Amino acid sequence: MAERARALGGTLRTAHTAAGFTVQAELPLGRTA
Repeated sequence: MAERARALGGTLRTAHTAAGFTVQAELPLGRTA
């Protein structure tokens, strides 16, 4: 149970980080356009 929660937490953290990088990468493009 704890392992599953930890794995889920790691997945959510990874997805959140990836989303953050995506937003940072798109912000300059949106500002330019």
